[in-house]
Amino acid sequence: MPAEPEPVDAYVFMHLIEPVPNLDEGKTQIGELLRRFRESKEFRDDYEGYEGTRIGVRWAQQMVGSYVVFGAVTAPSLEVLESWIAKEFWDAGVRSEWSVADRPGRYRAPYKHSPPYYAFVRIRTRGNRDVLGALDTSMDEKIVPLIAQYGADDQNGQGGWRDHFDYRAATVSGKGFDILVELAAYSIEELTETILTFLGPTEGVVSTDTAYSYVAE
Repeated sequence: MPAEPEPVDAYVFMHLIEPVPNLDEGKTQIGELLRRFRESKEFRDDYEGYEGTRIGVRWAQQMVGSYVVFGAVTAPSLEVLESWIAKEFWDAGVRSEWSVADRPGRYRAPYKHSPPYYAFVRIRTRGNRDVLGALDTSMDEKIVPLIAQYGADDQNGQGGWRDHFDYRAATVSGKGFDILVELAAYSIEELTETILTFLGPTEGVVSTDTAYSYVAE
């Protein structure tokens, strides 16, 4: 018998957005698109046929960088993801390039937690799959002291050191990049310093493309 399909983590990078017609007074084009995207497949665990598996739009956020909106989605299978992209997400105005996570790093794949300043770094490599491990090893120098000071995170990748700084990475499909890194800190300066000190110099990294966001939650 064929194996049951595994859930798929996917990311969308929206460079331009379609204008929302008849926009209500006081709303912004980007804000309305984000609302429609989040509500098109709300992130929850009670969808019929997929009970117990939390799926949907995990995160949709305005970014400052080479794309306007970043979105993260968990789908029960690639087939279902394709259907959502063609129907619900398209109707919500999401019409941009998608990437699918392949292999998570040692510190987990990108998945929103905290603190409030975020950077998503798209990394181009020379095609060497060992670069993901090299990034994790490089980040050990920053993360290990944080674990010693604040404690380990829990089984869901929350709490402990991640309440003060966060790092996650995964190899992904995508045009012009091979790895997606998520960073979170309490200042944009710390994000930038982390990229310049620990990510950029890692052997095998050819180039980086970074977008920033502030999440007031």
